[in-house]
Amino acid sequence: MKQLVYNDAIESGEEDSTEFSKSILDAASSTTVRFNSFLCNDDDDDEWDSLVKNLFESNTMSNHSSTAFMTSHDETNLPTATLMRRIQQLESWDCGIACLLMVFDWAYDNNALSRDELVREIATKSVWTIDLVWLLQEQIQRKHLPLKYLFSSQTLQVNVNHHDFDYYKSSFHSDMERVNHLFRRIKSEQLLAVQQARLSMRRFIHLIKQPNCVAIALVDNSILMGPHYKTGMTKQYTGHYILILGVSRDTSSLDTIHDICLVIENPGMAASHLDCHLLSLEHFEKAWRAPGTDEDVVFIVKQQHC
Repeated sequence: MKQLVYNDAIESGEEDSTEFSKSILDAASSTTVRFNSFLCNDDDDDEWDSLVKNLFESNTMSNHSSTAFMTSHDETNLPTATLMRRIQQLESWDCGIACLLMVFDWAYDNNALSRDELVREIATKSVWTIDLVWLLQEQIQRKHLPLKYLFSSQTLQVNVNHHDFDYYKSSFHSDMERVNHLFRRIKSEQLLAVQQARLSMRRFIHLIKQPNCVAIALVDNSILMGPHYKTGMTKQYTGHYILILGVSRDTSSLDTIHDICLVIENPGMAASHLDCHLLSLEHFEKAWRAPGTDEDVVFIVKQQHC
């Protein structure tokens, strides 16, 4: 569940030590546990809808003016995407930081927190998704941001199987204590975190289509980028965070059987790569379900006050 050590080597030609994998994670069981009162199975739409509606509720709104939430059966639930100012990663390790900067910029209405402040707060260059979740949580509390989030992963602890990945080996043992400590805090403080072996794409798309909802997802960048990678790169797993802004019906340039695709911001890509802002569902799912990612995703909702 760790992010990519990556820079925009595609454009700059700078040395890149990324390693990748072509493997795709097999489906597992569908048990889901949430710390904060919800239990949900993949075939239980009622309980999943209750969980997601909780994400969209605002304590500062009246019962009659809460954030609009469209159910899976709502005919008005048309594809949409959230507008957001693009922020590119600056270092080989900070794609997750760049994603959070875009989210905070959106929450602050283009008055973003400084990158240096977030780097000091996260205090590591070996960034796991749980590091980003806690940075998000702390900034919401400290800055009173109008944001709520839902963290979904296959496991809410360090996955010991990742020790065998070359990408994780160098810092695995030093990361383990910090990461497991943060997961224990999630449980003790009852934050909105879901452990499920496989989040279906139906549920993923249903949520990301909601108004004012974006997501930070951990993917295998060799699968995500495919032919855009430099010739000769070793294709072993290396994680990378991207920001998903919503969905679009503009699939004409994509190899897909679906009538919608994802709209994304990839902080590791140069701004000229506009074609990478649209991603087929098949391509995303392959990169997101790759071994090493634990299918990590953090859904983030900006609350609209009336």
